[in-house]
Amino acid sequence: MAAISIIVPVYNAANYLNKCIDSLLSQTFEDFELILVNDGSKDNSGSICDDYAAKDRRIKVIHKDNGGVSSARNLGLDNAQGRYIMFCDSDDYVYPHFCQALYDAAHNGDDMLVLAGITKILDSGKNSDALCPKYKEGEVVHFSKDEFCDLYVELNQGAAFTLMNMPYNKLFSRRVIEENHIRYNTDIHYNEDFIFNLDYLEKTDKVILYNRSIYNYYLDAPGSLCKRYFKDIINMFRVKEDRVQQVILRNAKDKAGAHKVWCTMVFDDSHRAINNTFSPANPASKKEKVRYCTQLIRSDRFKTALKGTDTRGYNSMYLKALRLGNYNLIMLLKKFR
Repeated sequence: MAAISIIVPVYNAANYLNKCIDSLLSQTFEDFELILVNDGSKDNSGSICDDYAAKDRRIKVIHKDNGGVSSARNLGLDNAQGRYIMFCDSDDYVYPHFCQALYDAAHNGDDMLVLAGITKILDSGKNSDALCPKYKEGEVVHFSKDEFCDLYVELNQGAAFTLMNMPYNKLFSRRVIEENHIRYNTDIHYNEDFIFNLDYLEKTDKVILYNRSIYNYYLDAPGSLCKRYFKDIINMFRVKEDRVQQVILRNAKDKAGAHKVWCTMVFDDSHRAINNTFSPANPASKKEKVRYCTQLIRSDRFKTALKGTDTRGYNSMYLKALRLGNYNLIMLLKKFR
């Protein structure tokens, strides 16, 4: 049995896949299996996966009909044999110590979550490291689950602590995943990574932070939320908000801070949902869009969030429209902040 199973969902990634796989095969830590899940690619990604598998016995290739990244990761989990689980996206690449750093941080434990920093790579060629700002770069910090929840609340009252959001900068215990039947929700197409992490965190005893970047993530500007339309996105946001409340905020000692974090999250999610509603890709009429957004800002959840969030930096007309549900101003919401 391998120590680590690395799961890579693959879909039409021929232009990036070689660099991704080569970076994984160049790990200083060699006791792993690499599970490539070809999710119905229409390019030659499947052939690339098969070619690598023929050369390295650690590689397992699974071909499936297209079902989305969550279904691909779930199939990888179904076939994983390692003690630990790691994820990598097929258009990203990792540093040579990707596996070793997280494996060492785990200290041979099972009931834990290990997370690390990432490097965001922009189209301009500029890179920026996302680390935990409270600790020095390279520092390894151990938390109980409650202590980590306090850290999350503390940091999210300032700049958002995003390292919990993604799956690929983490090491998970496969035992915890399997014993608690944790899988990605295939009905959710936004924040599904974060929800999986929250489901896992709920079942762990401790969190270990390795505060150094080990993963290179290409920022997908063309696919950003403001340029795409997600049907029923507010419902997906609500699932995430409820899980954050259940798993993190209730365990934090700073209840006032936790309430502020929740309110800010709901407020920001609602703002994103309004922008999403007015996406050119949304086939709804303007009247339907106005009605939807008005219902959203008149909901009890949103009213509670608006009272508890820090609205500094938002346009005063925007805030007035939110409070009043003004039918004329609502069409301008997406332009002001």
